[in-house]
Amino acid sequence: MSKTLDKLTIRLCEDMPFDFTIHEKDGFCKKPNDYCNYCKKNDKDNYFCHKKTYNSNQKLNHNTPLI
Repeated sequence: MSKTLDKLTIRLCEDMPFDFTIHEKDGFCKKPNDYCNYCKKNDKDNYFCHKKTYNSNQKLNHNTPLI
């Protein structure tokens, strides 16, 4: 049950408006996972949380024309 609860809180954190977070502290994600769009692996033990610095242009494919 706790794993399901963890997934729920992670999803809630990701879906919060603006740059509000639950699991982010000092730019790092304290509950890293592969499902969050803002959680990025830095090294084997550290994961950055990019929610406060997220830019939707990061998702653009470089081969996609802008017009």
